[in-house]
Amino acid sequence: MASAMRYALSRRFAADRYNLVMVARNAQRLKEISDEFRRSFGVETHWIAKDLAVPEAAQNIFDELQNKQIHVDILVNNAGFNEYGPFIATDLHQELRMIQVHIGALTALTKLFLPAMVQRHRGGILNVGSTGSFAPVPLNTVYCASKAYILSFTEALAEELRGTGVMVTALCPGATKTEFASRANMGGARIFQGSLMDAGTVAEAGYHALLRGKTRIIPGFVNKATVASLRLLPRDMVARIGRWMMTPESGFFPEGRLDARVSQDEIGHVYDRLSGMYDIWGKLAESRARRRAIDLAGIEDGQSVLEVAVGTGLAFFEIVKRNQNGRNVGIDLSTGMLSKARKRLGKLSGANYELSIGTAFNLMTENESIDLLMNCYMFDLIPYDEMDKVLTEFKRVLKKGGKLILVNMTEGEKLGSKLYDFIYDLSPKTMGGCRGVRLSEKLKSHGFTVEVREYHQQALFPSEVILARK
Repeated sequence: MASAMRYALSRRFAADRYNLVMVARNAQRLKEISDEFRRSFGVETHWIAKDLAVPEAAQNIFDELQNKQIHVDILVNNAGFNEYGPFIATDLHQELRMIQVHIGALTALTKLFLPAMVQRHRGGILNVGSTGSFAPVPLNTVYCASKAYILSFTEALAEELRGTGVMVTALCPGATKTEFASRANMGGARIFQGSLMDAGTVAEAGYHALLRGKTRIIPGFVNKATVASLRLLPRDMVARIGRWMMTPESGFFPEGRLDARVSQDEIGHVYDRLSGMYDIWGKLAESRARRRAIDLAGIEDGQSVLEVAVGTGLAFFEIVKRNQNGRNVGIDLSTGMLSKARKRLGKLSGANYELSIGTAFNLMTENESIDLLMNCYMFDLIPYDEMDKVLTEFKRVLKKGGKLILVNMTEGEKLGSKLYDFIYDLSPKTMGGCRGVRLSEKLKSHGFTVEVREYHQQALFPSEVILARK
């Protein structure tokens, strides 16, 4: 475990006037902490500089304390480190050292110090596991497998020791603010992004759990909820989630963004299947952004309006209502979506509109003939390097000064909103092929003036609404 966690746990016990024996490799740092705790808390401190990756270290530590007649009432096994990356590329020597520290040394120290605790009918053992103790985690394969051992070992031992007066607890924190991630070269992994618990809070939770006789403790609501949810999912899905959490955010591209992973040839078929339920989703997660887009459009009766990717007509219905004497054209790739749109528009008697199959890459519209072009939730389906072709077409058909209104799924900016990119990364078609994009800079590079860019979130679903002019 990172030295910040070692320090936090040691300090918590010292604060309650426990005398300490501290073990680590860095003798100078151990001496500094030992002196600090003696001054601050008036406790006796001893330190032993040992590398627990050496198989004989546990026995040497036990023998030294026996010779000094130091009795251990509480054993805290929190030594650890990580070797991060694909198993085929990681260092075998380091992984064997890790196994020795996490499993070999922990088991040996427990075996050596436990008998005296049982004999005295009192004592405690705090083993530091991880939320990774509960799941297979690719890119952290050996680390989490060794942490799974710690949890299983602790739970079994706690049952064996029931009624002896000796308490055994597994402390299973999630990602924590320590130097652990940077030392393992995994600071860019998604699991270490955002708000993390600090080592002091984790240490406090572990300390109190041990004294209360709890077999395991997972600090933090989010960590508890995460572990609870893992029990409901198939194991292969759990592994995929683990891989996603361990993948660096730099795995997004370009400039940190997920790229499209459902081909344009498939999009029409995907939305044919989704057309029957799309209205429910549209009202649940997209309605606010779509209403704001209509407001920004400021439609004036008599205009020439084109909506690309008309879907089931949720926005097009409002356009036609406001532009009864103008020209209203809607296109979409999906016959299923267009069928739903026609049914919706049928409710408007004498409505003036045209609906047809069409693609944004080749608009069947004359140059500079459109006053207002609206496009909702399409760019989040298009590969980043193909967006330029679409924007070139949009610019071609818009009149000078014409309005371009875009609504897209965007990158999450608030609590929970990154959930959808997570689902997309696991199963793109579950999200209808959509992933978060940001288009302001791309529009500017094509000569559009971006007048408004707003972030909207509904049912945790993140959308951006843009008003730009040619």
